[in-house]
Amino acid sequence: MEDLVIGIDPALRNVGIAVVKVESKQPVFIERMKFRKGTTEQERYRKVAKKLDKIVSWYYVQLKAVIIESILFAKNSAKLAERMQLIGMLKWVFYNHGIPVYTLMPNQVKLVVAGKGNATKDELREVLKHRFGLEFKKTESDMADAFAVAVAGIEKFL
Repeated sequence: MEDLVIGIDPALRNVGIAVVKVESKQPVFIERMKFRKGTTEQERYRKVAKKLDKIVSWYYVQLKAVIIESILFAKNSAKLAERMQLIGMLKWVFYNHGIPVYTLMPNQVKLVVAGKGNATKDELREVLKHRFGLEFKKTESDMADAFAVAVAGIEKFL
């Protein structure tokens, strides 16, 4: 049974989640949680925590770490605070299960996976296609990012 990591791309409207095998770097599970405009913070957090608890219960024995993409900037300080709170909640979910959590900035993820820290979303998707055989649509950038976060975490921390 191969070890696994979870990569997360947290955003206020979409949360990308990828469960990836450590050795082969192949996906086991990739999903996007999409929230309607107007979804309350409490409802969003509750749904995300419930989903992550379920994923942990499925893969607990194999899980070695969780890697969360952190944030460089936001359009305004309120959005920045919301994203940081979401990241804190995500960490708590995994700390509660005793699973190590690491964070990477977006430019670190792009540097490790695409070879340059300023790679565009399109360039990152192309690298994922050529390197791992995975194709993501433009509308699936959160899922692509979650997978890239997991791969970068594997290469950097494990």
